[in-house]
Amino acid sequence: MKPQNLDITLIEADLPLWMKQARRSVDWGVLVVMFFSLLLAWAFFLQEGLPHNNATQNYAYMAYNYRESLREGVIYPRWSAPAVYGYGAPIPNYYPPGAPYTAAALDLLFFDDTLLAVRMVYALSLITAGVMTYVFVMRWAGAGAGVIAALLYVYSPYVGLTVPHVIGDLPDIMALALLPAVLWAANRVLLLNHSMDAIWLAGLFAALILTDIPFAILTGGLAIILMCITPANRGRYILLSMAMLCGVGLASIYWLPAWLEHGLVRWQPPAYEPLPASITLSGLFAPLRRIDLNAQINHPQITLGYLGISFSLLAALAVYQLRRWKQGVFLFIGVVLLLICLWTQQIWVMGGAVFCLSVGGSAALSLCEQLLKTQHRVILPLLLLGILALSFPAWLSPRWEADLDTLDPATQINYEIEGLGVAALPPGADLPLTLNEPITPSTTLITGYQTGQVIRIPPARLTGDRQANLLFSRTHSDRYQVSTRSLTRFDVLRAYAPGWYATLNNRQVSLDPDPQTGLMVVTIPEATTNANLEINYGSTPQRDLARFISLTSLLLILLFTVIRLLRDETRVFYDDVQLLLVEDARLLGLICAGFGLVILLFVVPGAPYTLYPRSGAGLDGYIGVRARTDVGMEMLAFQVHSGADYHVGDDVMVTLAWRASRRLLQNYRVQVYLVDADAPQTSPRWRITSARYPGGYPTRRWITGEYVLDPHRISTATIPPGDYRIAVILTYCNPTCPPESKVNFFSSSGEFIGERLVLPVRLNVQ
Repeated sequence: MKPQNLDITLIEADLPLWMKQARRSVDWGVLVVMFFSLLLAWAFFLQEGLPHNNATQNYAYMAYNYRESLREGVIYPRWSAPAVYGYGAPIPNYYPPGAPYTAAALDLLFFDDTLLAVRMVYALSLITAGVMTYVFVMRWAGAGAGVIAALLYVYSPYVGLTVPHVIGDLPDIMALALLPAVLWAANRVLLLNHSMDAIWLAGLFAALILTDIPFAILTGGLAIILMCITPANRGRYILLSMAMLCGVGLASIYWLPAWLEHGLVRWQPPAYEPLPASITLSGLFAPLRRIDLNAQINHPQITLGYLGISFSLLAALAVYQLRRWKQGVFLFIGVVLLLICLWTQQIWVMGGAVFCLSVGGSAALSLCEQLLKTQHRVILPLLLLGILALSFPAWLSPRWEADLDTLDPATQINYEIEGLGVAALPPGADLPLTLNEPITPSTTLITGYQTGQVIRIPPARLTGDRQANLLFSRTHSDRYQVSTRSLTRFDVLRAYAPGWYATLNNRQVSLDPDPQTGLMVVTIPEATTNANLEINYGSTPQRDLARFISLTSLLLILLFTVIRLLRDETRVFYDDVQLLLVEDARLLGLICAGFGLVILLFVVPGAPYTLYPRSGAGLDGYIGVRARTDVGMEMLAFQVHSGADYHVGDDVMVTLAWRASRRLLQNYRVQVYLVDADAPQTSPRWRITSARYPGGYPTRRWITGEYVLDPHRISTATIPPGDYRIAVILTYCNPTCPPESKVNFFSSSGEFIGERLVLPVRLNVQ
């Protein structure tokens, strides 16, 4: 008998777990999102060094200090040795270690180049942000919606351009990557509850706290909202809460000492603050401007751009028509966070708002499929092309010159000497200081850092009765061989802080702060010969408590996970989600290849064509001045943004455009004010602004040939009505600005103008 063909149809739901896992194909959506995120991060792969005009270099200095401490065997560094002219400061004890520690670890393990490690942290954060947003959304909205949400997030102006390139905030970009990662882990606990999910959630939430505490609080709130809108049994809600509490406990090694020891230091204001980014309702809906490569400072533009606006509107319509309530909740939270941004002027909240709007914006895929009545395979590539087109200026990253050769302590001390602040602190951050003012730099200490042999017990203060020979000097410890004939006190050129202690031949001796300077004073109680004196930065009761809580939390979450693994009879885990089809992935792969070709032909350095605006396009609409000075600064142009007619109490908004014609040897500050229009050179000064760096950037860091935009706000309150002009003065400040330090202005033809430059514009105040 001839055998008959049997038609056997396999039903996915009836297959055993091992067979389901074997039949699982590659998650092409992850690869698509990863490749698009890689293309967005092109600047960090194809350019050397780091940009000089934002906080990125400061985080590189911080990462370098962490790396040196790790090389010496200090697992958790709490002291920044080169800070405050080499006296040191407990900066790592008070500022989150997550971002610089990650860069330092990558540097030690893989790169042996701190600058490259910092660039890789930026790039990996962008990739992680995209991938984790995809896996979070695709679980309950599908792979297509996950791709849309991921690209809306990473290609948004704030995530793709403002944070990594304009502000240069390394912790913020890491927090933007950890936000979707924490929510992904929380979602797994609620929906899957596999044995390892709780430890993933605890670890990721701890990493976020160690990176950015305000962002961790925001993410914790989003996790609570996710728990409220995700149906699950009571046990999973309790498990999620316990895992996040364990994350808080794991991170207590940082936040608990920083909180308990906050009052043990004096918080010194920064040497200067960059210009704050303002958030306005009109600015949120303004189109994103393209980066002008001739502009030295790129001021943050806080906007949703066309991308965020268009997809948010589509998503709102989808929520209304198709009842996509979960995406609607995220859309609503995004709007609420935008209102909080406007109300509080807290820029970092914009990251949470963009994420929620991106998750909600993924509902646009369902709406387009419903309206166009066509196949999913056509709609997804079209929406992807729309995202790339609408985010166009966001992937025009700035270019920079590799002007930073070394990050060593001598370079960091020189950074302070030039009046630029503390190298291992971002601009605008307060310094935790333990020294008394005034702080006088030590020539011995600075010379020691320059020569590579740091001697903290000055040789000039040693005699035949008291000798101290340096054996080694490290970031958190020093060792000397000392000889004394009686009770002796050694002055040590280190700032005292709680945690420092001294031992003589392994026996603790007195180490106290000098009441006048705040430096260390070590007391040798008796005569000794060739004894080993060690000075170490150790622990405090607060740090011991934090370490105990962290270790206990770690043991609890590990023990809980091991117990669950032992009790779990299932050894094969199968995640029943709808992945992106191979046919869809091929179309998206073609778009990815085409977009990569666009980047190579039009964007990267050395490209044959360009999408960047012409050089100096940022000065379009400005009124030319071309006034020179006797120190090398030039005012190129200005623009009055608010017209010429005002009422008393209005603000005059004016932006000045400066340029350095040669390297500037001092840090100059600018002030603007109003003078009488008919007698501008002899008129009294009305509403003079406080002296600050032009553009919020120290002039000693300016690069010749590039312009700096310098916005000012002049109030007309309490001035009599009349006609006025805007006057400008430049002053050398170190740190005060004496009257005799004003800079002289000259016309472009060399004619002397004076100490006051009056702009050719007439304002009427009624």
